[in-house]
Amino acid sequence: MRCRMRKQLFIQRNKVCDLSLILAIAGLLFVIIDAELTALSSTTHITKAHNVSLFLRSLAVLTTICLMCCLINYHAIEVKIALIDSGADDWRVAVSMDRVIKLSVELAVCVVCPFPGSGSIRWPFISPETRLVKMVDVPVDVLLSVPMFLRSYLLCRFMVLHSKQFQDAATRSIAALNRISMDFRFVIKTMMADHPLRVLVVFTVSYWICMSWMFTQCERYDGKLDVEHYYLNSMWFIMVTFMSIGYGDIVPNTYCGRTLSITTGIVGAGVSSALIAVISRKLELSRAEKHVNNFMADSKLTNQRKNAAASVLQET
Repeated sequence: MRCRMRKQLFIQRNKVCDLSLILAIAGLLFVIIDAELTALSSTTHITKAHNVSLFLRSLAVLTTICLMCCLINYHAIEVKIALIDSGADDWRVAVSMDRVIKLSVELAVCVVCPFPGSGSIRWPFISPETRLVKMVDVPVDVLLSVPMFLRSYLLCRFMVLHSKQFQDAATRSIAALNRISMDFRFVIKTMMADHPLRVLVVFTVSYWICMSWMFTQCERYDGKLDVEHYYLNSMWFIMVTFMSIGYGDIVPNTYCGRTLSITTGIVGAGVSSALIAVISRKLELSRAEKHVNNFMADSKLTNQRKNAAASVLQET
């Protein structure tokens, strides 16, 4: 009976995780569409007070509320699974301080989203030529849309719950006997061991696209360039910063952009180190290749000894 209930809770937890990821991505897409339509208001004629913008932000708020309910339901299912594993009847046994803190942090991360009627704020822009600071009116949605990318942690949870290691009961049992936690760290290390280049390429491209959009949101309101050119410049800047090159032709003019630049440099240094380690491991000879080289060296040494022995016999 307990095993059947535990299996049903596992299936239910996976469904709640899938729904949470769908709601998080849907809310983020609504915000991105709203930001791009209002940024191109000169051609689309859609401002923050337009009905389309208000409707998109209302959808983002609705998906956020549903996402909060899914997160609470997810942790409630985990509490039920912990009760079955421990054999206890009181739910307070499974509710620890770590679980409460984890739920609070997740709710704080996912509650952030633009809402209708958010208005605008004064944003400092630093001129790269004169280094003077000027204040520009920027929608509050910029401050609320950039942190929404922190919802990507739900993708990590999705990867763990749908990984082969987590779904296989025998693998989970062996991991438990060896005191190995089936978390995202174990899953990503396994993926890096099996497909290192694929993981690094997918992460780099995804990070490049997302960070370029966030950098565009921070820098596009100074009015110096056409709106559609900001994203191309951001993609160039993020890539050269990610590679730790830094030509200096494009510099961030806001403190938000500078913060994203520092983050990109740190992440890029880590990915570059991992890429160097992967390439060096790929360049190493395998055991079979080493055996072939050793056999060739032994054959060459044997021939040299035979030639030396023949030379000695000829001299005598």
